[in-house]
Parts: sequence; C-alpha cells; structure tokens
Amino acid sequence: MESKKLSVLKNRSDFLKITKAGLKVRTGDWLILAYRPNELGIVRCGWTIPRKVGNAVIRNKLKRWSRVFFRDLLSSDSAAGAINVDINLVFLKSEGDFYKKLDYERFAKQLDKAWTQLRKRV
Repeated sequence: MESKKLSVLKNRSDFLKITKAGLKVRTGDWLILAYRPNELGIVRCGWTIPRKVGNAVIRNKLKRWSRVFFRDLLSSDSAAGAINVDINLVFLKSEGDFYKKLDYERFAKQLDKAWTQLRKRV
C-alpha cells in the first residue's frame, strides 16, 4: 500500500473553513485538534501557536514534532488512508514553562489520543 503524504495548510481561508465548519477534539488543557473532512484524498495539517506558548524555538519544536507524529502515523497506520481531513492543531497558553519542559513522548501521547477520538467521529 502506498503511504499517504502529509500536506501543510498555508492559506488563511483553509484555517477559517476549519474554524467555521470544523469539529473540535480537546484532549487536555493545552491542545485542541480542530478538523474538517476534505475531498482531496490527503491529510493536511496546520498550526495555531500563539506567542504566549513560548519563544520561536519552542513554537518551531511543536510544529516539527507534529510533522514527525503525523508522518509516522500516515506511514504506519493502514487505516489512516481512509481518512482525508484538514487538521489545525491549536496550542493553548499553559502555566509557567510547561512547553519548555514538555517531552516528545507526552506530546505524542496527547496527539495519539486526539487522533483516536477523531477516528471515532469521522
């Protein structure tokens, strides 16, 4: 089976469509996964990471981790091929230096939980 490719949302109009017509999965105090099915046959991902989350290094780390997570998921999950969605990961402000201390394992666990909830709803 051919693995699906992850595409990145770049247009403001795509983010607005997800906000207006999309559904939300909240898995914790710091992450909301907003999604909307698409007819493109691909998974597209975007990020909303305000400056309150942290400096540019931390925000870029979160984006990088998200890309790694979804690429691994799409290459390993055979059922992921059946889901065509636009996803916007919304990172919420958290107390202190939460994001600075966040490790990839906890991050991936939250995203996996959100992905499981998304799969049940799509």
